[in-house]
Amino acid sequence: MTSMSVCCHAGVSARERSDFQRVSIARRRRLHMAMRALVDGYVEAHGRRLSAAVRAAADAADPADQREPRAPQPVCGQMLQALAAARDEAALLIDDSAAAQPSGETPT
Repeated sequence: MTSMSVCCHAGVSARERSDFQRVSIARRRRLHMAMRALVDGYVEAHGRRLSAAVRAAADAADPADQREPRAPQPVCGQMLQALAAARDEAALLIDDSAAAQPSGETPT
């Protein structure tokens, strides 16, 4: 059979089917790259917000008045709540199949 032979699917040639598959794969890769960029932006935004909260808490405390801490600082509880909220949001936004893919790999 040649590349121009007709496939058994509604008169579509093998070459046309191959072109369609190639375009389809390219679209899926672009979609995956866009999804990764959105997730990376989401993580970056939350990371910056949490980092700013820790810096603000550290700047607000006067080291001269500090005793040895006996318990976690209030910012620790706020961080845990913010991380749990971000985890819950991410679980809603990302399906299991996308979350299970290793970083940097694209689906085929």
